[in-house]
Amino acid sequence: MASPLANLPLITSPLTTLPLLIATVSLAIWFSRRRLPGIPPGPPLTPILGNLPQIIANNQQQLYETLRDKFGDIFSLYIANQLVVVLNNYNLIKTAFVKNADVISDRLPGIRMIEGQTRGIIATSGSLWKSHRKFALMTLRNFGFGKFSLEKNIHDEIGNFLNAMGEKGEANFDPKNLVNTSISNIICSMTFGKRFQYSDPEFIDLMEVFQTVIQSKRVLILLKFLKYLPIDIMGSKAEKNSIDKYTKFITKMYNEHMETFDENNIRDYTDAFILEMKTREKNNEVETTFTSSQLFGEIMDLFQAGTETTSTAIRWALLYLIKHPEVQGKMRAEMDEVIGKDRLPSLKDKTDLPYCEATIMEVLRIANIAPTGVPHYTSQDTILNGFRIPKTTIVIANLDSVLNDPNLWREPHKFQPERFIKADGSLDKPDEFIPFSIGRRVCLGESLARMELFLFLTSMVQRFEFLMPDDEDLPGMDGIRGITHSPHPYKLRVQRM
Repeated sequence: MASPLANLPLITSPLTTLPLLIATVSLAIWFSRRRLPGIPPGPPLTPILGNLPQIIANNQQQLYETLRDKFGDIFSLYIANQLVVVLNNYNLIKTAFVKNADVISDRLPGIRMIEGQTRGIIATSGSLWKSHRKFALMTLRNFGFGKFSLEKNIHDEIGNFLNAMGEKGEANFDPKNLVNTSISNIICSMTFGKRFQYSDPEFIDLMEVFQTVIQSKRVLILLKFLKYLPIDIMGSKAEKNSIDKYTKFITKMYNEHMETFDENNIRDYTDAFILEMKTREKNNEVETTFTSSQLFGEIMDLFQAGTETTSTAIRWALLYLIKHPEVQGKMRAEMDEVIGKDRLPSLKDKTDLPYCEATIMEVLRIANIAPTGVPHYTSQDTILNGFRIPKTTIVIANLDSVLNDPNLWREPHKFQPERFIKADGSLDKPDEFIPFSIGRRVCLGESLARMELFLFLTSMVQRFEFLMPDDEDLPGMDGIRGITHSPHPYKLRVQRM
């Protein structure tokens, strides 16, 4: 039998719905300002937005320093409803990324710097990440990645680079495009089997694309909806335009490889990937992850890992060397004694050039090019430093808290390569020197970056003296903070040695 109340009309007058609406909104606001119990402490939350207003309005590193002073080495933030935990100091970061790597090594699902490409290596987790990282490293090693056999290719590029730099005469010039295109040519030769002329407008434009994406704020990765708004908030529209140009370039290179592919002549990384794709197609592997979209993601990752850190480090190095000509002099004197002028420095010279190597290490330390690396993501609940870290939490390592820690480095804001030289003159490599992060998700391009930095910078200082620009000032050393920390634009002069 039906309830006698079933046919009663619903009461929907404003007098009854308004209190319900107010209660609902009040409850939503209360929950949006409430931190989960047991998690690391952090600043008060703005309703709905969490700590997003603070993140947008402040320099990331300054914000982290302020919050660390107030809350300690581990604190938390919210980007809308996404929990973010920030770690400071070497021991805490090592505990999280090494000792608890099984729990804190994933990436946030579906998040990439390049919209529409949810795969690749850097932003993936689990079996997808393991299998493709293994494939990438094995394939790149076949083309000399991390081996002395790659040195010849780097030397060839350095020859072109030094010639182009020498053509500048003693006029003021911005080294950015020259450095970016030269370093990118090395990964291009491994990825696409070709290099580009420094004056190639398409390639120069592509380098600008990478800079736009890399210099974007990390929060853009989470707030993808910004690009759909009619106004350009935080550079989201410019980033989307850059992404479109990147996709067009990669598509063109991919199509060229598909048209000229020969399984008996594997020319580069793209060919190797296509061969794997075709092999799995022949085997009727329906669930294969070797797809064109995965390749596009990996190519972007390789450019990011094999180009951005190195080119940015070189530009920082030149800026510090101009401001510290005595360091240039010491590097050159060491090379004159060990190598002379008749040949370029080689990787075999590294152990005999500790001051040159120490200078490169000091640049990586003080410039802190990737101040937070790539965020990690928890695959399950865990406890860290006595706090509860729930599953699906973003975990960020504040590498600046290590590389500029006054308890580890005396006068950390002073450029001093000697801090990496032992009393006996040999090179000192402290465990806390982690510019490429630490743990199983350490930068994919670390070995290539270290090779390139040594060979490029020593060759440059051997052949040229880098000088202040005429009638222009150099910028401050605060740099531009985005996903990477890059120097402000500047000009310099060179003089042949």
